[in-house]
Order: sequence, then structure tokens, then C-alpha cells
Amino acid sequence: MNMHSTPIAVHPAAQAYRMMTDEELGSLAASIADNGLRDPIILGKVKGSTEQPAIVDGRNRDKACGMTGVQPRFEVIEFEDEDAIRAFVKDRSERRDISKGQRAMGHALLFPDAQKGRQGQEKGAGNRRV
Repeated sequence: MNMHSTPIAVHPAAQAYRMMTDEELGSLAASIADNGLRDPIILGKVKGSTEQPAIVDGRNRDKACGMTGVQPRFEVIEFEDEDAIRAFVKDRSERRDISKGQRAMGHALLFPDAQKGRQGQEKGAGNRRV
């Protein structure tokens, strides 16, 4: 039972990290039902963009609100660029209860170019003769 009149898109950066398990989501939904939504769902967009803001933090809270019928609260943040959105999502991931491997995978999905550069250095790509 989602309370939104239209579905809110999830920013691709936010999808780099896993959703809660059904058990974790049930616990969050029960907490929201008992105590209300404490932290707003963060919507982000790039300054000057004509695209609608998308969820950059709070996919699980949004889903839990829909499960319980609690009206979600939103906060919209305008970012300078897509890199700023990815950095925000990465910073928020540090608070999550995820394993080091899950965090590393999320970071790799957020910043694929950084991983490519690191792999090239590890393989000695800078030492090749042309």
C-alpha cells in the first residue's frame, strides 16, 4: 500500500547497495509504525536538470512506509553533478549495516572508472613499452 500518487524513481547510485532482507524490512516497518518516520527520504537531482528528483537515500524507509501506510516525508537536495550524488550515496553507505564485501561492491558500482585505473596499476600497465 504505497502512499505515493506516482512512483518515485530510485537514482542508479542508490541501487549500488542491497535492499534490506524481508526480515530487516519487517523490523523497520514495525519501528516506523510504532514511532513514525524519523529520517526523511532524500531525493536528489543535479542543479539545472529538468528530470524529477530521485531517491538517493531511503529506499528501504520508502518501502516500509508503503507497507505500514505511514505518509513518508521527503527532503530534496540539489547536487552540483552526478559525481556529487555518488559521493553522497557513498557517505551514507558508511552508516549501513552491510558487510565489508557488500560495501566494497557498492563502491565499485558507484565509481567504476576508479576501479579500472586501480586494476591497470596493479597489472603494471604503466610499465609497458610501446
